[in-house]
Amino acid sequence: MFCLKRDYYIPQKCLLSIVHHAKKLSSLTMMNNQFQFITLSIPSPDGSKSPDFYYHLTTIDGLILPHFAAFRLSHDIVTPILGQRYARQIAVKRGRNRLFRRWIALTKILFVCHGNICRSPMAELAFRDMLRRAGLEGEFEISSAATSAEEIGDGVYPPVRRLLRARGLDCSGKTARQIRRSDYDSYDLLIGMDEENLWDMRRRFGGDPDGKLYNMLAFAGRPHEAIPDPWYTRDFEHCWEDIHEACLGLLESLTGTVLLDFSLCADIPALYRELRDKMDWEDWYGENLDALYDILTGLPHRGSRFVIDMPAPDAPAEVRLYAQRIRQVFADAQVLACEAPVSAEDAP
Repeated sequence: MFCLKRDYYIPQKCLLSIVHHAKKLSSLTMMNNQFQFITLSIPSPDGSKSPDFYYHLTTIDGLILPHFAAFRLSHDIVTPILGQRYARQIAVKRGRNRLFRRWIALTKILFVCHGNICRSPMAELAFRDMLRRAGLEGEFEISSAATSAEEIGDGVYPPVRRLLRARGLDCSGKTARQIRRSDYDSYDLLIGMDEENLWDMRRRFGGDPDGKLYNMLAFAGRPHEAIPDPWYTRDFEHCWEDIHEACLGLLESLTGTVLLDFSLCADIPALYRELRDKMDWEDWYGENLDALYDILTGLPHRGSRFVIDMPAPDAPAEVRLYAQRIRQVFADAQVLACEAPVSAEDAP
């Protein structure tokens, strides 16, 4: 799993609340009657049972615990302290519990491209839609901006607007704006589409002292590649595919949420291929519903929360029925990111 930092900062009150509930900490140091740092031994982000490093939680006035750190805290620290049932409830609510919610700020992400009329609006709307489907839209602030002043005040480029509309995404009211120097302090992540965007941001912000700047395709496992500007290439579909793939990686990196897409599955083996590919399913796990439940509740796998795109209405009835059974297993394991009701046309 992608990890922004291993050093997370939390305010004094939040730390005291954690210490109040925690009975077994690896180490706790006090200085001037205040907790200065805690080192907690917790499972690593890749889901392995034994920790391979420590998180260092440091109290510094004025800095707020990032949301992704709260997720990791609630999932890995609260579980042995407050019990499995309560920990699962926290994992589903993603930090909305009383222990954290008063001190947690929104995670703010700014997508950046040259003109803010093609690539960055695509990323903004795609990622916002993923958060909505995962039930996390209230925990993030998503926006986009341009490095240049060429398109300030202009709307989304018409071919991009049509592409987004075809996917149910509304970009009406979105107009281009240029990045400001204050954006660096305002956002937790600033994500460019190519190296030129990153160079322009470093120049505007005076470097990247806090390590907030990232290449979009780094979240798709291709950190040295660029997403070409479709204004010049005219290949809007390929641009969308790159951005969508990167947004999926970003969603998983920050929240542990994995999208399972059954919409194109024409038979039951295809459903299991999607599970194997997205969850890093080991060969010996087997392919049946009992094995799926065992994986979700104990065996190593990729992802801690899941959004499921169900098969198309014209898929074979047995495929739609089996997909519903798979969805129910995820619900029973309490790892569905969003318990959206099944529409009539999805029913077998």
